[in-house]
Amino acid sequence: MDNQLVSATYQFVAIGARQYTVAKELNVRRGAIHRLWSHYQRNQNTSRRQVWMLVNHQIVTLLLLAAMCQTSEELKT
Repeated sequence: MDNQLVSATYQFVAIGARQYTVAKELNVRRGAIHRLWSHYQRNQNTSRRQVWMLVNHQIVTLLLLAAMCQTSEELKT
């Protein structure tokens, strides 16, 4: 598939179109759309996991910094 078809398929997926409708609209086999659909979903899940891991890391860092500040304040008193 060329890049335009892949891009068009991803756009259809993003708006929630059905695979059958996309295949008919782009005049390609549904199997090809299904493969791209699955690839898109995997990429989306990976992106969400990476963002969640980054957010978790930031939260842990903030908690550690807060704990260190509390500990240093307790030592001063």
